[in-house]
Amino acid sequence: PIPSLLALGFALPLACQQVQVSVKALTPLQAQVQGVTGTTSVTQAAGALPWSGNLIVSPAGGFDAASVVWMRAQSATHCEALIEHSLTLADPALTTSCSAGPHELLIEFAASAPIAARLELAAQQIVTAGATAPSLQLDLGNDGSIDIVDLGVMPPTTQQVVIGLQPLRLRLLVDATLTSAGLAQHTFVVRLLPDNDLTIQPTIASCRGGDPLPALVEPTFADRGLRLWQPFVGVPAVMVVGLAPQPTLLSLGAFGPCFLLPTPDFVLFEPSGFVDIALPAAARPLTFYAQSVLLEGGSLVVGDGYTINAH
Repeated sequence: PIPSLLALGFALPLACQQVQVSVKALTPLQAQVQGVTGTTSVTQAAGALPWSGNLIVSPAGGFDAASVVWMRAQSATHCEALIEHSLTLADPALTTSCSAGPHELLIEFAASAPIAARLELAAQQIVTAGATAPSLQLDLGNDGSIDIVDLGVMPPTTQQVVIGLQPLRLRLLVDATLTSAGLAQHTFVVRLLPDNDLTIQPTIASCRGGDPLPALVEPTFADRGLRLWQPFVGVPAVMVVGLAPQPTLLSLGAFGPCFLLPTPDFVLFEPSGFVDIALPAAARPLTFYAQSVLLEGGSLVVGDGYTINAH
C-alpha cells in the first residue's frame, strides 16, 4: 500500500492550494531631498503596490539621495516581500535634509485553503556615525498595537503561523530623516515558508565537481508536499526516488565514487526541471529517498542524495 500511495502522489496534480503575498501603501509614499535652492520629491499614491518598484530622488545626479524600494515574490515553495529605505547626504552645504516617510505599509499573506507555515522576519540596518537611524516598527496582525518597536536592532526571528480564512497581515511603520552628512539605510524582509512536518536530511554527497548544487528538495504549500528539483538543466538527467536505501556504486567519478542512494522505484524525467509530490495525511508516516543522476563525460554522475521523512 505504501508504494501505491507514493505513486498516487506522483500521478495526481497537487491541489489548487495557493499562497499569495501583496503589499499595500496605507499612506502615500514619498522620497524627498531638500536643498538650499529648493526641494525635490517623488510620490507614490496610497493603494496596492505593483510587484516591484522604487522612488528615487537625487537632484542633479549628485550624491545626495533618498529612495524607497519594494518588491515581492511568490511561488509554490515560498512567498516574500522586501521593503528598503535609504538616505544619503554627502554635501550639507547644498542639502539640508533627505527624508522618506512617515510611511505605513501593509504586507498580506493569503491562502486559498488553511495552511501551516513558518514566518521569517529579517532586518538589516546601516547607519554611519552621526547619522540618525530610521524609525521602524511592526504591528503583527494589523490589530493596532506595535509588537516590535525597533526593527533595526531585531535579530532574525522565525515563528509558526496558521493561515486560515483570514489573511496574515503585517503593518510596517517607517520614518527616516537625515540632516547631517552620512548614510542611513534599512532593509526589511519577510518570508513565508511551508511548515509540512518534514525532515529532509542530506545523506550522500554528490560526486560531481564544480560549484555546489542547489538543494534538490523543498517543501511546497500544496498538500503538505514537496518539490524535487532537477539541478542539471540542459543535460541528460533523471530523478530517482525509492522507498528504501540501497547504496549502489554507479561509477568512479573524477572527484570520487558515485553512489546511488535510493532503490530505483521511480525514475523520473521532467523537462520542466522539477516534480511535485503530494504528501497528505493518508500517505503519512512515510520515509523515502531521492537523488538526481546524469550522464556526463560518458559516465553516470549523481547529485546529493536525500532521506525524506514525512511525519
